[in-house]
Amino acid sequence: MRYLLLWLPFISSPLIARPELPALPDTLILKEWTLTGPFPAAPREGALSGILDPSIFWASPGDTFRTSLTQGGLTVSRRIQADSLGWLQTHYENIHWDTIQNYLGVAGLLNTGFAGCEFSSPYSCRALAVATKLGGFTLNGRSYVGDVYGNGWFLTPVLIESGINRVVLRLSGFGNQRARFMLIPPQNPIELVLADATVPDLLPDSAMDIWLGIPLLNTTNGRLDNVKLDLLLDSLLLESVTLPSIPALGGMKHPLLLHIPALSEDSSGLKLTIRTSWCGFSRLDTLCLEYRKPDQPHRSTFLSAIDSSCQYYGILYPRGFDHSRRYSLILALHGAGVEAGELVRCYRARDWTFVITPTNRRPYGFDWQDWGRLDALEVLDLALARLPVDPDRIYLTGHSMGGHGAWHISTLHPDRFAAVSPHAGWPTHQLYVPWFMQRSASLAQPAQLAVRDRVLRSDNAPALLGNCINLPFFIVHGSDDDNVPPLHSRSLATVLHELDVEHTYREIPGRKHWWNWNDSTPCVDFDEMMRFFQTRTRQAGPRHVRFRTPDLGTTRSAYWVTIDRVATVGDEAEIEATAGESLISVRTVNVSQFTLRLDGRLFFRSKVRITIDGTPLGSRFSLPAVRTFHKTRYRWQ
Repeated sequence: MRYLLLWLPFISSPLIARPELPALPDTLILKEWTLTGPFPAAPREGALSGILDPSIFWASPGDTFRTSLTQGGLTVSRRIQADSLGWLQTHYENIHWDTIQNYLGVAGLLNTGFAGCEFSSPYSCRALAVATKLGGFTLNGRSYVGDVYGNGWFLTPVLIESGINRVVLRLSGFGNQRARFMLIPPQNPIELVLADATVPDLLPDSAMDIWLGIPLLNTTNGRLDNVKLDLLLDSLLLESVTLPSIPALGGMKHPLLLHIPALSEDSSGLKLTIRTSWCGFSRLDTLCLEYRKPDQPHRSTFLSAIDSSCQYYGILYPRGFDHSRRYSLILALHGAGVEAGELVRCYRARDWTFVITPTNRRPYGFDWQDWGRLDALEVLDLALARLPVDPDRIYLTGHSMGGHGAWHISTLHPDRFAAVSPHAGWPTHQLYVPWFMQRSASLAQPAQLAVRDRVLRSDNAPALLGNCINLPFFIVHGSDDDNVPPLHSRSLATVLHELDVEHTYREIPGRKHWWNWNDSTPCVDFDEMMRFFQTRTRQAGPRHVRFRTPDLGTTRSAYWVTIDRVATVGDEAEIEATAGESLISVRTVNVSQFTLRLDGRLFFRSKVRITIDGTPLGSRFSLPAVRTFHKTRYRWQ
């Protein structure tokens, strides 16, 4: 069905310095769609299975496509209706989801579908797309990002063409899906999305220098230069900044450093006025910062060294905090879809530790790999620099995706922590929602798969748990977890047992993925885990070190050993070092250069001899020292 927009003549605005397309005149809800699917989609593969090029895909009612998910192996495109708010439900026909899940597991439920609609416009114009619970969509062949998290405030600037326009929604998920799409008029050339602002909480009676992340959308079809932001407290100008260019139909989340004078607490929060100005256009918005008492969970912002963006973390101070004391620190990683600010509120204040919750770049982020891991470590370093923390009493925990992050980060950086407690975590992406249905498993070139598998090795916790022989674990899992089955934690506990690593495994009977204890305490705030943490101190210089790394760019050192260079790039490297009273024995695999940091290690009394791969070096080494060893064609030296 085609929808006709009411014609609205374009009137040039004196506020806009260049010719611009007019705005969509009114909200447009497309109600009649052609649904096609579902097609199988494997984890981490994207919504491409069954359709070679989604950007040009189009189907009419009655068209037939092959798919392995339906009875008979065929699916027929059909019309479906969206409701008055733009929500549409797939309700795929002729599919036995229960049978598929029983046979293939949850991986079999992953699928993608397409919903297409046409509408007509008498002229080209600009609009904002509301694409809730959609990873993306295409409009006239152009790909756009959707509101994958379903936050409700996410808007995508788009261009509508004169004549017939085609929209194709990319529907993906487990089983049937529910998504929303509509087009709304942009009210201004620049829109501030303050629901997505990155802001800290304020402490009363304290002057603070804070970072803010202010998101702006350019709703025009031209680049915006010299956009100015003024931040005011009542009539006092706190900061004024001219932003870099904002691309056409693009966005920017600009970081701002702001000095907040000491003010008494106000239950309504501190209201800042943001004045946005550009080419004669000006608008005012209000940004409210909340107050928190020092003993309440709150948010703290910082400028990330990774990309100069404004990021935040949650923080809970110890009960009865005393500046003259040194405390423990618990670094807690959030699960998928959970905000760091929500997670930190799940913990009770204790008199012996801080709780810090990094963000991983939005609720899903990077599964604590790549930038996620770097975010967590950056926040940990910031906390160590800002807070009175004993570096030998740092503990790592996390739930669900955060539990996986705890396994992942601890295997790559075992010397940073005194103990680790993964909750409901999985060992690798390939094993959690199995990748066996990926088309690449059967269709990709072996050499391509080999490169991918090498890259993924740094996320393989079972293969790297040997790095953690000096690191105690406290593992928690619900016995009835239907999101991350407990077999994942059981298998990891078995590996720890085989490695003779100190660990405690607690499988809580009758509990699912997330639960509250009988006293309503969230599952992550586990008293037995806290007692376990309290009795553990980091081994800064263990006598026996094993360290294996798939990539020196990700991790290269643990405790007092560092791998400087590998013999074959791309292959894993491993080093094992054992220190006696006067002898260090080193075993290497694929290592051509390594360093021993023997400056300040208490288990050596005087000079030491060193044996590498069964061959002793001729001289004795005085301590303290930092010694680097290089393998020539014939020997180590």
